[in-house]
Amino acid sequence: MVKSIETIWKEGFLNSEPISTPQINELYNKKSIHAIDRYVGRFKINIQLIFITSFAILGISFLIGIPIMGIPMFLTFNLMVIVDKILLKKQKRLVKGVNCYEHLTSFLEWMNLKNKWNINMARIMYPVMLISIFLGQWFQTIDGITVGNRLTQRLLQVYPEMNFVFGIPLLGLVALLIIATILVFFAEKLYRWDLNIGYGTLLRKLEEIKNDMEELRK
Repeated sequence: MVKSIETIWKEGFLNSEPISTPQINELYNKKSIHAIDRYVGRFKINIQLIFITSFAILGISFLIGIPIMGIPMFLTFNLMVIVDKILLKKQKRLVKGVNCYEHLTSFLEWMNLKNKWNINMARIMYPVMLISIFLGQWFQTIDGITVGNRLTQRLLQVYPEMNFVFGIPLLGLVALLIIATILVFFAEKLYRWDLNIGYGTLLRKLEEIKNDMEELRK
């Protein structure tokens, strides 16, 4: 079993022997590799879940008769899968050299690159999900009549001069676009919140290891 840093220091003082720097470096090397492997493992699982979810949404949308919801979400999710797989290949090319600090630093740089790409994808994914769900509900058919037509008939009774675009009230369409735009601006915060839930502990662990390594290098 790999000894903890605290154990190494304790044994060093009790035995009145100098603590071996290579021994500490080897410990940090194992800890960093372990944390990196866990992060990459979760990342792979996340890619698989997105891929499976995309097909589930597509299938359900066809079953309930609203493919207009499922198709855009399916395409957007799989675009994210493609981007993440490309990023994963970049990570695999990182060399696990003798210098574990350089390896960890290069991994953190890759992770920042991954986050930038995923944030850009989130700016596309969140609005697409919103619009797809809205259109799916609007064009969902119940007893031979779409939900949108039912709502339109009621609105026209109250507001006979209401303007429509592609069968959707103009004001409703404007409100939808405003909310979608807001999601674009808040996409990074939503992504980082989601990232912290799934990877928060590991990210803090990697930063701690990096900071400890930098202290040892001084």
